[in-house]
Amino acid sequence: MNIQSRIETIRGYMAEAGVRGYIITGFDPHGSEIPPAHWHTREWISGFTGSAGLVLITADAAGLWTDFRYWIQAEEELKSSGIALFRDGMPGVPEPLDWLVSRLSPGDTIAFDGCTVSSQMAYEWLLTLMNGDLRFNASLDFIANSWLSRPPMPAERVFELSKDVSGESRESRLARVREKLRELRCDTWIASALDLIAWTLNIRGSDIPDVPAAVGYLIVQTDSIRWFTNIARLPDSLRKTLERDGITILPYENFETRSLPPESRIFIDPRLLNYAITANLPSGIKQRIGRDPVYLMKSRKNETEIAHIRRAMEKDGAALVRFYTRLARILEDGEKIGEMEAAERLRECRQSLPGFLGDSFTAIAAVGGNGAVCHYHAKPESQGIITAGEGLFLLDSGAQWEDGTTDITRTTPCRKPTAEEIRDYTRVLKAHITVSRMRFPAGSRGYQIDAIARADMWHYGIDYGHGTGHGVGYRLGVHEGPQVLNSRPVDVVLEPGMIVSNEPGLYRENCYGIRIENLVVCREAETTEFGQFLCFETLSLAPYCRALIDVNLLSKEEIHWINDYHAQVWKRLYPLLTEEEADWLHKETQTLEVCAV
Repeated sequence: MNIQSRIETIRGYMAEAGVRGYIITGFDPHGSEIPPAHWHTREWISGFTGSAGLVLITADAAGLWTDFRYWIQAEEELKSSGIALFRDGMPGVPEPLDWLVSRLSPGDTIAFDGCTVSSQMAYEWLLTLMNGDLRFNASLDFIANSWLSRPPMPAERVFELSKDVSGESRESRLARVREKLRELRCDTWIASALDLIAWTLNIRGSDIPDVPAAVGYLIVQTDSIRWFTNIARLPDSLRKTLERDGITILPYENFETRSLPPESRIFIDPRLLNYAITANLPSGIKQRIGRDPVYLMKSRKNETEIAHIRRAMEKDGAALVRFYTRLARILEDGEKIGEMEAAERLRECRQSLPGFLGDSFTAIAAVGGNGAVCHYHAKPESQGIITAGEGLFLLDSGAQWEDGTTDITRTTPCRKPTAEEIRDYTRVLKAHITVSRMRFPAGSRGYQIDAIARADMWHYGIDYGHGTGHGVGYRLGVHEGPQVLNSRPVDVVLEPGMIVSNEPGLYRENCYGIRIENLVVCREAETTEFGQFLCFETLSLAPYCRALIDVNLLSKEEIHWINDYHAQVWKRLYPLLTEEEADWLHKETQTLEVCAV
C-alpha cells in the first residue's frame, strides 16, 4: 500500500465516523522524543522520517507541518505522496489548526487519538477548534485498523540499577515521591514519561531507540504502587524484587484511570500526561496542575551518578581521539570516507572500549555545506564525502555507557582552513568558554545563561538558531528536562547536579557549520555577601581544534582556560590510548601561547 492508498484508507474511516479532519502526531502515549517503531504513525502515513511534524488530513487535502530543521528532508520525502509541505514558522504559513478551521464548516468534527497528544497540546487545539465552531473526538485511532504490517509493541529486556550505580535505592526514591505528594496535598501521581518511571523504579530497558527505558505507566498512591508494563519480559529476580518493595505489576493494556477513587487528589503535569489520561479521570476528582516535581528530582544528579558520568566521559573522549587519529591518517594518505562510514567508524571506536551499550542518538556527521543543516542526517545516495580537499567536518555524537550518557560535538578542517573559518570557529569557541567559565547567582534561569553566551557573537552581528544547551539524563535520554539553556523564558531554576550541554554554533548556508559541544554539570561555587553563586564543571573530554583557533581573538583568561582544560584532557585520556593516538592528542593539546598586549 503506497502513501496515497494509505491516505484514502484513512479517509474511508473518516467518512464512516462522520469526521471531516484527522490529525496524526507520530507521538507515542508517553511523549517519547523518538518513539518505538510501533508508533511511527507519521512516517507510515506520509513517508516523512523526521522526528517532528504533524500530518492533517481532510476529505480533499493533506498537509505536513514541520520546522526548519526538516524542510529540505521533507520536501524530498513527500514527493508523489499527495501531501503538501507547510514550512512551520515561515511568514504566511498558517498554523495547522487554523488551516483545518479555514477548510471546514461550523459543526464539522475533527478527530485525533488522544493517547498520542499531550494534554497541554490538546487543550490548545480544543480552544482553537471551539473558536472555529468545530467539534472534536479525541478517541479515534484510524491507523490501528489500517496499518496491517504494524511492528509489535516493544518488549525488550528490563534490568535493575543497583544503588552503587544509581546512588539511591528504589525505596528512597519512592519515599521522596510520596513525601512530595504530601507537601502538595495530593495522594496520587501518574507517570507516563518513560524516563520518569525508569528513574523512580531504578530500572532500565531497551524499548526506545537510543534511550534505555521500558514502556509502561506508573501510578503511585499513598497506599499502593502499580506499574503497567509487559510482564512476560521481566526476569523473575526483578519481578520478585519489585513486588517485595510493594509494587504491583500489571499488564500494559490494563492501564486506565477511570477506576481511581473519585475522592483522589491527583497531581497533573499537562505537558507530560497524554490527553486520554486526563480526559478520562473520574468526575469530581481533585487535580493540582503544575510542573511535575519528580521531573525536577530526576534532573538533579547525585554524587554517585556524577562520578560514574566522569568515567563515561573518559571512555568517550578516548574513543573520539581514536577516531580522529584514524581520520587524520585517512586524509594524509589521500583516501576518502563517506559521512555515513565516518559515523560507523566512530561507533566502532566506542565499541572497542569496555562498557559501551549503544548510541545515545543517531550521529550527525556532516562535511562542508551539510554542516550548515542543524539536524542533518546523511543518506547513502546523497551523503558528503570527506577528503583532504573538503572544508570543515562537523561531528555531533553521543553514547550510552554503563557509566552514563554522553553527547559531544567537535568541528575540524579537512584542509588548510580559511581566515573566515578560523574567525568563525574562534567566535563560537569564545561563546562556549563563556558558559564554561561562568559564575552566576543561585536562582538563575537558563535563558539568562543563553543570552550571556551569545553576547559576543551578537556584537559582531552573528547568531545561531538553536538553544545553547539542553538537559541530559543519566543512562537515560540525551535530551532531558526541565532544565534548558535557550531563549525561551522557561521558569526553571538551574540547580546543582543538573547536567546541560554547552553547544553554541554558527552556520553559513551551503558553506559550513561550526558547533562545539561539551556537557557540563551545575555546581555550587562560592558564597559571598551577595549570596550563593553557582558554576559549571565541564564533564566532556576532547581537544578543541588548534588549527581553527585565532589566539588574537581570545583574552588571556580564555587562553588559560583552554590550556587548563587541555591539560585535563591529556592527563585523563592518555592512559586509555595507543602510542599513535597519544601522539595525536599530544599535538592537539599543546599549550597555546598568550599573545603579548
